[in-house]
Amino acid sequence: EPAPTTTTAPPAPAPAPPAYRPTTAIGDSVLVGAAPVLAHRLGGALSVDAEVGRQLADVVDLVAAKAAEGSLGAVVVLHLGTNGPFSGGEIDELMAAAGPDRLVLLVNVLVPRRWEGEVNAALAAAAGRYPNARLVDWRSLATSEAGLIRDDGYHLTPNGAERYADLLVGQIPEG
Repeated sequence: EPAPTTTTAPPAPAPAPPAYRPTTAIGDSVLVGAAPVLAHRLGGALSVDAEVGRQLADVVDLVAAKAAEGSLGAVVVLHLGTNGPFSGGEIDELMAAAGPDRLVLLVNVLVPRRWEGEVNAALAAAAGRYPNARLVDWRSLATSEAGLIRDDGYHLTPNGAERYADLLVGQIPEG
């Protein structure tokens, strides 16, 4: 008698990763450290413009220019304030440049400097004033888990970059 033959169906393909809304992330050296992990997670949906030493006042014109040329994503991630405080008027200018139709994720800061509380209060206040803004509480996450921050008190460890990306990607809508 011939040996029985069995057939097995090929394994189901892995589900496709979610397609995220086009996202522009703008920030300082903390975002520089997270950029590779964010790029891996978000793929072509992400554009990053991050620079060491950047302050919020430095990016109002950048956001306006990107919006005018059509390269500002539907989601804008802002990680600014590590290098110094800013006024409510400056964040209002930034929100005006982003426009009311974009989701703006305002990432608060963990920085062992006198302005940390001022920056985080200003970001929280802005999130309360603008219906299209959402506060992303990086500070709480970074202070609740060991090993996320380097010895300088604010730059990310490799594990910190992963957790930072977890936090942000969870706030970015699909599609």
